[in-house]
Amino acid sequence: MNLTAIIDWKEVVNKHFLDSLSVAKAVPEDILSKSKCLDIGSGAGFPGLPIKISFPNGKWTFLEATGKKCEFLRHICHILNIEDAAIVHNRAEILGQNGDYREQFDIVTARAVSELRVLAELTLPFCKIGGKLIALKTRSKSEEFENAKLSVALLGGELTNIISTDSDDVPDRALVVIEKIRPTPSKYPRRSGMPYKRPL
Repeated sequence: MNLTAIIDWKEVVNKHFLDSLSVAKAVPEDILSKSKCLDIGSGAGFPGLPIKISFPNGKWTFLEATGKKCEFLRHICHILNIEDAAIVHNRAEILGQNGDYREQFDIVTARAVSELRVLAELTLPFCKIGGKLIALKTRSKSEEFENAKLSVALLGGELTNIISTDSDDVPDRALVVIEKIRPTPSKYPRRSGMPYKRPL
């Protein structure tokens, strides 16, 4: 289905599965096992699907804007008999204003979605107070993290940790951990496309 350019088995294991499971370095196993979680821009299911498989008691929602990727996720969840997993075909800018999803999640994950200023607007509206955004990023982009601090604060978050997840096969990786400490102002996220065109 042309969902990933990485097709070598060792690279798939390291760059997709193990990279996804690195989230467990930021969230204890007992929390992952009982949390209500949202994976934004799920694509082929990374990082949320490997986490759900490894910690099956967590309740996951996979948000994806591309229809064929949603169909793939539904197919995988069906053949693996994965329960408590919802596939939602929508954009984060739209769903973030929906009361059924806004500030409803303990853990929100995102991988390879966008720069942190944009990502914060797409994700933090979904985090409940006390919840966390775990963004899988390139560690060397420290300037990106610094530039995002004001927008993160505006959206009700606080950057609390950057955890290196480097390995020999996947160097220069980190988990950016942002805690939701206050409600996100109601005007965020802005309409579709605006977070990308005019980052906060």
